[in-house]
Amino acid sequence: MPYKIITYETADQLMHPDSEFSPYRDAIHITATNSLKHGIVNNNDDFRKWIGDEVYSFSELSQTIGDGWFAPSTELHQYTILSQVLHQFSDEKKVRHHPMHGAIDKDQETVLSTIRFLRESGITSQDLSALATASDEEQTFYYAVQEMERLEVFQKFDDWIDGFSDTTLDMFEGALVELIDKGKESRGDNERQSEAKQIVKRLFRNREVIVLHGFYFLMPIQKMIFDRLSEWIEVVHVVNYIEGYERGFEPVEKFLNMKSTTHVKALRHSYPINIHAKNFLGVLNGMFDDEVEGDIYRFTNLYQFRKYIADEDHVLVSPRAGTLKGYMEDPDSPRELQLSRYPFGSFLLDIHRLNVGRYDVVEGEYKNTDGVTADLLQRIFSSGFLLVKGKSSKIYLNALRRISPLIEKNASFEQWYEALGQIKQQRKVLTMEFGIPHFERRQKNERNLRDHHMYNHPFESIGHLSVQDEEIDGIIEGMKAIETLYQKLFNSNEGKMKEVGKVDIESYVELLDGHIQSEILPHIMQEADKKIVESVREALNDLKDSPIDIVQREDLLKGLNFFLGGTPHEDEYAAEMRDGHRASTNSVVSPMLNSDGLQFDINRNIHFCLMDQKAFPYTQSLNLWPLKKENCDELFRNNVNLRQLKMKKELEFEIACYLFYIMMCHAVHIKFSFIQEVGQEKGLSPSYYLELMGLKTSRPTEIEGEDSLSSDEDEGYAIKKIDYHERVFHIMQHETYLRCKRRALYSFLLNDRPVFESGFHGGFTFENLLHFGKEGSRGASEPRFNLVSRAFPHLTDMEKQMSRDHHDAYWLSARKPYRPGFVMLDSIRYRDRQQNLTVFGSKNNKDKKTYQAEDFDNVHVKPSPGEHCKYCPYQMICRDAHVNTR
Repeated sequence: MPYKIITYETADQLMHPDSEFSPYRDAIHITATNSLKHGIVNNNDDFRKWIGDEVYSFSELSQTIGDGWFAPSTELHQYTILSQVLHQFSDEKKVRHHPMHGAIDKDQETVLSTIRFLRESGITSQDLSALATASDEEQTFYYAVQEMERLEVFQKFDDWIDGFSDTTLDMFEGALVELIDKGKESRGDNERQSEAKQIVKRLFRNREVIVLHGFYFLMPIQKMIFDRLSEWIEVVHVVNYIEGYERGFEPVEKFLNMKSTTHVKALRHSYPINIHAKNFLGVLNGMFDDEVEGDIYRFTNLYQFRKYIADEDHVLVSPRAGTLKGYMEDPDSPRELQLSRYPFGSFLLDIHRLNVGRYDVVEGEYKNTDGVTADLLQRIFSSGFLLVKGKSSKIYLNALRRISPLIEKNASFEQWYEALGQIKQQRKVLTMEFGIPHFERRQKNERNLRDHHMYNHPFESIGHLSVQDEEIDGIIEGMKAIETLYQKLFNSNEGKMKEVGKVDIESYVELLDGHIQSEILPHIMQEADKKIVESVREALNDLKDSPIDIVQREDLLKGLNFFLGGTPHEDEYAAEMRDGHRASTNSVVSPMLNSDGLQFDINRNIHFCLMDQKAFPYTQSLNLWPLKKENCDELFRNNVNLRQLKMKKELEFEIACYLFYIMMCHAVHIKFSFIQEVGQEKGLSPSYYLELMGLKTSRPTEIEGEDSLSSDEDEGYAIKKIDYHERVFHIMQHETYLRCKRRALYSFLLNDRPVFESGFHGGFTFENLLHFGKEGSRGASEPRFNLVSRAFPHLTDMEKQMSRDHHDAYWLSARKPYRPGFVMLDSIRYRDRQQNLTVFGSKNNKDKKTYQAEDFDNVHVKPSPGEHCKYCPYQMICRDAHVNTR
């Protein structure tokens, strides 16, 4: 029998006692999204009981259909096998176009998604036989589909589909029993299962009805299931819809074929619709008569926006929710995210990324190499989950960051150890060259030890050479701990891992969990962090259910990267389908595609934020790569289920507008806003459709006059008095103080000495070391040039020679040779005052100041911004320097 459709304009029409929906209240209800389920459940209590207790989302249902097809561990298995299949295709010398095969290898997530969509639509390799003689990438895809069809998981899914076609009601009844059984976890197993069976028998089998909410479009698997059910029972769709409008409700009309399907209004009596929703619907249909008063709040940046909404009670909804989540989430109140969004999940993911398996398009073969990049190490050290000598590795992060530019992009652990050892050796050589003899045995005032160290180690003004030997030892120890964990996970001989290069997934999970319990959990103090680690452990335990036995190490690595990290640009609706049983229900910012439940929620104050012209209307993804358009079109013509994806893409604008409308229609109070600067995007303006609604751009009164961070004179700086060790005030400090008091504060009070890290500053420090301490020097001597060159291993020979040529040209033409001067401290004579090594760069007349004797007591921090800011090592942390050197 065809679908039955009940339409409503506002949620109140469904809740009315005389509603056409009333006879279906006591049934089993399936919602399109988790958001809709929670909105319905939250607004259904003893005070207003308008729907039964059995309400579930389709993502929850997906975990009980398909014989494990939608389980995360199944996708891990499929991804890993796909990687193996691509290896096999290469080993059999079937690759004809190496760059294209490399592209497929890099984008296995999309390839797997395409395979799964085709399978869910009932398409097998027999339906794809034309690809056997198609383009190179399609031939590879066809080969992959053929090989993966032989997997047990594909056969189990096919068997489930066949069983569902033959015994539809029995199969679906079993899925519902399992679904309801999972929802009654507070009871004993036997009692729970018995109750679930009784509920399904009473509400589903006896009544022969299932009620579906909010399916304004249908995925292929959904259409297949619902169409098949409708042949045996009554399938009721409940959707937000108003007759008489040409535009605004196209998704519902086309996906549910409303022209030829019976549909009734939930209630003849109308309830008021939010004025903004009514106005938006009018705009879509070319009616601009009723101009509505309202504002589109303009924020300059995310800082202003976060400050504004700090105490707001509105629900935040945005087409850019992914951009806002990381910025808005409170780290002390963790919410459920994909594993890679947790600090601990990111830590595990980075451990797995230390080894890079890729297809070499030049050699035409797979290569497996270490990828111990500086970025990876910095993230691992900063995670807080790595201990070095019983302390957090975070204390070595700054030192690691300064050393990182010296290391090749994809180095091995051995190359890192060698480079770190060379830095230690180079520091010894430079100390002998620039320091004074018998320095350690000289008598020094205890209060001046930092100044003595600074004058005896002038080369420490350079980023990587400022790292102390103890810090280098700490970095090496931390890296060895990382390497030990990596080798334990992937090169261990424990369990079934007997063959070189092979990994047993069960042993892997046990080893990883053992490491977490013994090496990580005991050292976590914050309760929030402990909860996060336990959540990740629970998710990783799903891997034990995977049918994977023993696989190639590099294939499992790719699979685990996929499992932990997810797909970065995945469609939000598809993501909820895939992993909805873990989907967050309390995110600070809700994505528009998953916020349809707000029409039922108790809090119907909504703030639509980041509604700029690039974000709304948003697009829907349709990517069946590597299939070409002509082959996709042929599949769409022949397969009604797969055709749903094409319809979804064709209606992407209409879907965006429909969702925007249904979220507004039942709202009590609505705000609209956009942010002018989001990431690298500048000069953003409000969505065209907000302007068509007659809304006017304005600044919220709370931030009126604040156009940027720099407009706040003192806001953003916390006034705090600090105590610091007394420092000697010599010529170097004097010159720095004259340039900028804040720079002097940063250089000598908050830090031991100024340290230059950028490549721009590196040229100056290189040249100044060529003549450091050499009275009467003009050109650089060969021994000094060779010594300094070895201290800059990351520079090319050409760059070093150019610096030497520039240095020599300057001093050979100078009126006087270099005169280093000297510094006396505690009767120790240092042969260079170092002001040229610290305060360099051109000096304009406006920078010149008359020096008045001051000491470092009660020093003010007011800056003196100017052209000299670009020569300052602290320009990236000084807000005023940023403003003046952009």
